[in-house]
Amino acid sequence: MDTKFNLNELIERYLNNQLNPEELDSFNKEMELNEKFRREVELEKDLKIIVQREDVLDLRRKIHKAALSYNRKNESPKILHINIKRTILIAACIAAAFFVSILIYNNIPRKNSNNNLFNTYYNSDISLNLNRSGNNGLAEALISYNQKNYQDAINIFNDILSSDSSNIAVAFYAGVSYIETEDFKSAIKLFNHIIKDQDNLYIEHAEWFRALCLLRIGNKAEAIKEFEKISKDTINYHNKEAKEILKELDI
Repeated sequence: MDTKFNLNELIERYLNNQLNPEELDSFNKEMELNEKFRREVELEKDLKIIVQREDVLDLRRKIHKAALSYNRKNESPKILHINIKRTILIAACIAAAFFVSILIYNNIPRKNSNNNLFNTYYNSDISLNLNRSGNNGLAEALISYNQKNYQDAINIFNDILSSDSSNIAVAFYAGVSYIETEDFKSAIKLFNHIIKDQDNLYIEHAEWFRALCLLRIGNKAEAIKEFEKISKDTINYHNKEAKEILKELDI
């Protein structure tokens, strides 16, 4: 049985007040003795809000698809009426119309636009529980984060990471903050760090965000590899989304 999956399930039950007294006692003791585990449990409350907003994601996807469908249905061929006798002027008008249509076409968002897909599947609707004990810096960072002062949050997150690089939860939020400031390469670095660590609860989400960042910066081939890997992992939280985005990419 998958240990990571069981641990996620256990934390989920804890957050939903579904543990029996014996399980709750063992869980609380583990939190007291294991600082890393305690930090991850505390911030898992926030992560749930990031990754469990399927209703918002589904609505955004439906709006996106409906808009594309509407645009396709309402496209009509443009008729150019030319009442000019001279052949040279007619040819010039046709050529001008042709080049203008190319410019317009290139600036219309299309189904497979990397930016379009990123905006559809990236969920930045985050609500934070700021009750954090023992780390005033973290509380300050989360306040900045919640107020969308992402650069201030990044500065504090990085200060924390400089003295505690093993704080995976902080690395994750710093990565999301970098996405919000459109510093996708810095975000990818932090997600790589989280994935390399292996022993944490953020790996699946870090893989998903890394793939989206790769897509956003135009590294479509690498992004597709990531999405395919996620889509083949049947217990991966983002399995369904990965399959959907691969269809959007016509894979």
